[in-house]
Amino acid sequence: MLNVALTDHVWLLPRTRSRLSTFFLLIACLTSYLEVTTGNHELYQPFNPRLWSFSSYQGAVVNLTYTDSGIQRLFDVFPIGSLRYPGGSIANNWNLTSGRWYNVTSMYANRTASFPEGTFTPKAMMAGLGKYLFAPPIWNLNIYSFEGEEMLMQLDALADMGVPVAYLELGNELAGGCADPEYLTKVRPVVEYARKKFPHARIGIIGQWHSPGYAPQNWSSCATALNAHSDLFDDVTVHQYAPANTSIVQHPRELWEAYTIAMPWADLAFQRQTVQRFMGPNVTIWLDEFNWGGAWIGNLTWPNRTRGSLRGLLHTSYILSAINQGPIFSSLNYYSLLYQSLADWSHWASCAQVSDYANDPNAVGVDANLQVNAHFSAMVLRQRTPFLWMGPSTNIHSTAPVFPVPIFGTQVPCIVGACFWTNTTQPALAYALLNVCNHTVVTAHAKPDGMKSIVFARGTAYGAGSDANTFQPLSSINTTAFPWQGGPAEYDTLPVSDTGSIITASIPPTTLLLLEPTSNSHAKAKQQPK
Repeated sequence: MLNVALTDHVWLLPRTRSRLSTFFLLIACLTSYLEVTTGNHELYQPFNPRLWSFSSYQGAVVNLTYTDSGIQRLFDVFPIGSLRYPGGSIANNWNLTSGRWYNVTSMYANRTASFPEGTFTPKAMMAGLGKYLFAPPIWNLNIYSFEGEEMLMQLDALADMGVPVAYLELGNELAGGCADPEYLTKVRPVVEYARKKFPHARIGIIGQWHSPGYAPQNWSSCATALNAHSDLFDDVTVHQYAPANTSIVQHPRELWEAYTIAMPWADLAFQRQTVQRFMGPNVTIWLDEFNWGGAWIGNLTWPNRTRGSLRGLLHTSYILSAINQGPIFSSLNYYSLLYQSLADWSHWASCAQVSDYANDPNAVGVDANLQVNAHFSAMVLRQRTPFLWMGPSTNIHSTAPVFPVPIFGTQVPCIVGACFWTNTTQPALAYALLNVCNHTVVTAHAKPDGMKSIVFARGTAYGAGSDANTFQPLSSINTTAFPWQGGPAEYDTLPVSDTGSIITASIPPTTLLLLEPTSNSHAKAKQQPK
């Protein structure tokens, strides 16, 4: 009973984290260690690979096939949990049966049509990229330009293609305003048919997607209206593009960078509270588009740091914040992954550049965002066996344990982090710790006695100081090193003190610190989605 109580309490840490002592964190981690070593694993949540996902625009925008050697070169070195097909607004005018745009005349449609029909279907995607993914993609349906039987035929096509169907999304943004009666009427036959074709698939309905550049937007009335039609969905989609420059500059200059990466915690806390209060405990959130503010909100957030480390830390912050909020966040899809110079669709948002020509792996480039997160994603996705438990970590010895000012009425902890149990040659403990404050924070963490694989000999810090605004050739980076060597992100090795069963570290402002056992391996333990 003691173990159960402590394990359950771990999910409450976000609400009380700034008050935890070293003792309680140590007890929680040691309790988890006892559970792991005694084989009682049913209490633990495996790491959800969908938290490390991207909204895909390959085919519809990036016109390289799923077997292209340049694309696969990137996937070889950067672990990706899952994808969202065919992307966001593209789904409104996309025919997944043929893998082509539907009733659209544009440069992008012409590019896609130059390939044989079927080149960019879900079946082709899984044949080319499925081996790299750790969870099946979200299949985003056309609810906007399709009518009646056309909408249902998408489900027949997915079944005929034999692709894994776990998450079905009911269109994107323009398909319907949140709880719009016409939209709800239109999706009903789709949902009823989907329940028959794929009874185990989770269905996500359009929720909050207006992004004025500040966060969060109050959508409680929409959530209440959706709840009255709860038979139409299992989960709800949320899109967030924030913060905007206008919200950043409301704070003192010394807080601008820190506010940028502290905001996700407060944003996700608000989204969790909205859904739990107005839609119930069983609805999870798909944050299937997120980034900082795009040009449509007035001007691009941090325009001179588009490719810099700060954006990578925003990405990291969303993932770690989602872990801390608990399993209510079941999917995070960063917008977006790939960019081509001849297709400017997502230039401002993408973190990897690929060639305009087929099979050109030497043209693949990455920015600091991808480098900041490359080792973190490998740490949580490419272990030899899955994680048995995950839970929040906390800052302990800080003179200012929370962000200097509340964000959206929420006290944000300075350290947004998580500790992970793995089961490699023997149970092992790892930490990902992001300091979202503008001052150095000293942390203390548990290390079970007698566990040789729990020697934290390496601490790697990725700071927000890099102002890179270009892609760097992937070929110039050593992607097998810890961390990537020669890339655009700034990092340093931090001194880590290991005293008995407690490990302490001083984490500079706006810095990600990764602590892991030296015995851990990030070999390509890829998982075929089922």
